[in-house]
Amino acid sequence: MRAINNPLGQPPKTLRVFGGANHRILRRQTISLVSQRLDVTDNHGVRNSAVVRKQLERSGRVLAVFQGHSHKNDLRDIGGIHSCTHVAMVEGSGPGNNAYSTVTVRGDGTLELHGFRQQRSYHWPKS
Repeated sequence: MRAINNPLGQPPKTLRVFGGANHRILRRQTISLVSQRLDVTDNHGVRNSAVVRKQLERSGRVLAVFQGHSHKNDLRDIGGIHSCTHVAMVEGSGPGNNAYSTVTVRGDGTLELHGFRQQRSYHWPKS
């Protein structure tokens, strides 16, 4: 995540592959897993989140972004990409404070997040 969170706010080379003619590097539909949020501009978000989102949108191949850092169930659709914020895996003691999930990607592009304990479940039909 260090490359994405650079202090100058410039998209690093690794992000530029998503844009322009280089977006063909992603030949299949993709799910992005990130530590910090890409859907907010507060202290829980990546500083250049708008730039990162634009690159992901431009690729046309990102089905969803799964993110954390703010430790709450949250779901947003931005630019045709589902952004799901996960609850922390452990937020206190005991099984009742755990959260985890599995994701199923169906052949038709439908996504199903199966949440357990404190994590909510979601179902996204192909958009």
